Amino acid sequence: MNSWLIQALKGLVVGLVVSGFNHFILSRAMKKSEGLPDAKAKKIIISRYSVRYLTNILVLFLVYYFFPENSFMLIGVAIGLTMEKNLYLYKKTLGQSKGTKGVKD
Repeated sequence: MNSWLIQALKGLVVGLVVSGFNHFILSRAMKKSEGLPDAKAKKIIISRYSVRYLTNILVLFLVYYFFPENSFMLIGVAIGLTMEKNLYLYKKTLGQSKGTKGVKD
């Protein structure tokens, strides 16, 4: 197997792990905000989204800093970080094209 492909796959795994962590903290915040007043729930969700974006930026920066000559790993991380969002979007559009209102998770 080519070395660039191995590095890209390593980056993809790192991106998917961080993406899973981001999903976990956001889903916990959603569950925690149920039943709270709207202002407080909105504040919790916004803070978790901020943590999520800062985590993504930090991971991309760390991969760039520690592996500057390895752009394939950086590309793999970027794809892994956005993979979950793209899968949700695909599920939603696929569900709507079949006449349903979306796929429930």
